Amino acid sequence: MYYGIGKCNLKYTCTRHLASVSVKFFIEDRYDFDHIRTISGDVEQFIVIDRDIGPLANDAGLISQADGVISNYHIFITFEKIIELN
Repeated sequence: MYYGIGKCNLKYTCTRHLASVSVKFFIEDRYDFDHIRTISGDVEQFIVIDRDIGPLANDAGLISQADGVISNYHIFITFEKIIELN
């Protein structure tokens, strides 16, 4: 999920109670791979310089998606946090 979430929709509401605040979050994202992220050249050199496998993981996902091995889908995350007021 970490590598798939890019530009996501984030909504939240806050409700004040007598002694607390309730914050509800809603995150939605289409999990897909839309473009190649690695630079041209030696992939191993790229990993050593950036120390980030994110672009490679994205590209592996893109190839698998293009081959029909995996398909894109939507992610929906909702959660609530209650903050006690002093």
